[in-house]
Amino acid sequence: MKKRRALVLLLLPALAYIGGVLIYPAIFAGKTSLFKYNFAMPYAMRFVGLANYLNLFRDEFFLISLKNTLFFVVCAVGIELVLGLGIAILLNAELKGRNIIMGLLLIPTIIAPVVVGVVWRFMYNEQFGIIAYFLRKLGFLSVSGAILGSSEIAMQGIIATDIWEWTPFMTVILLSGLSALPFQPFEAAKVDGASPWQIFHYVTLPLLRPVIIIALLLRMAEAVKVFDIIFMLTKGGPGHSTETINLYAYRVNFRYFNIGYGSALVIFLLFLTLVFFFLIFSFSRTEM
Repeated sequence: MKKRRALVLLLLPALAYIGGVLIYPAIFAGKTSLFKYNFAMPYAMRFVGLANYLNLFRDEFFLISLKNTLFFVVCAVGIELVLGLGIAILLNAELKGRNIIMGLLLIPTIIAPVVVGVVWRFMYNEQFGIIAYFLRKLGFLSVSGAILGSSEIAMQGIIATDIWEWTPFMTVILLSGLSALPFQPFEAAKVDGASPWQIFHYVTLPLLRPVIIIALLLRMAEAVKVFDIIFMLTKGGPGHSTETINLYAYRVNFRYFNIGYGSALVIFLLFLTLVFFFLIFSFSRTEM
């Protein structure tokens, strides 16, 4: 009993933090989403039920932000997974200076996203940005063209920035999984005459599946609620071409003070995250 009480006492600070920072705001947002509530007129609060959620699918700006969110998550996380797996396989081999390479790879991940956004905004600048300069030299960008100022390629620029920052994160997780795999199945496959591609497809991927699922879950949870990088690079522009649900919720809540509708946006974002998790778990149960 003393040990159990000690464990409960040790857990209390963490439980209080989770309750105050995560659980209570979620309950408050869920409750507020059922009301028509503008912070500028707090006394005009009125219960509307599910009207805020129904209005989401009549809102043109929400539909644009939903499309942008899905596009960003699928493209960014998918490319990061492929690149991270490829780099992890290369580093898993006996490579000189592997620890130095790993240290250099982790630099983008440990930089604050706000700083990453500022630095890449300078590099994308159409007048003196190094990335814009090389894209013009290669013929991918016109002389007067702008990357972040174009509604057609601004999202691709944001995705490239996210890939640069978070691919090392995927690499570290997948490399740890590759390092822990048993060597017997690989030796047996080589003895049976399997090609490198067959070994990768029929041995490496099935054994690495749990690690891939974990990497996808962790990265997906962050990508769905992306805010920092997009806010620093484009603030959702030009127009609404790079505005995700999280940015739109920020605009509704803190610029228009429409707390009821903004809370419905936040709850929908939570629901979207759960949908992604369900799809990933469903994929993990299928045969590769």
